[in-house]
Amino acid sequence: MTSRIQTRRHWGQYWKSVPLSFMVVLGLAVFLTFSSLVFVSGTLLNRGCHLLVVLVYAADMGIVATGYALAFTRFIRLFAARRRRPPSDHIRPH
Repeated sequence: MTSRIQTRRHWGQYWKSVPLSFMVVLGLAVFLTFSSLVFVSGTLLNRGCHLLVVLVYAADMGIVATGYALAFTRFIRLFAARRRRPPSDHIRPH
């Protein structure tokens, strides 16, 4: 049975082996998916916002979603869980 660290390393090596052109396609797909969802919901609900505001909000959501997708696939160490250290004033019995 593989450990969690080995599984993370394997997963990280897989995403690093994916060619950059496919990562661009992935980023574009995520951006278009999330920005179009926000754009459609913003125009259908018609909350009295101008079209420019809806477009900026859609672009913002697309950028954020793309950032998360690329961070979780390419830069996994940014979100790696770290061990908690006990407080410095904590005294352990010997």
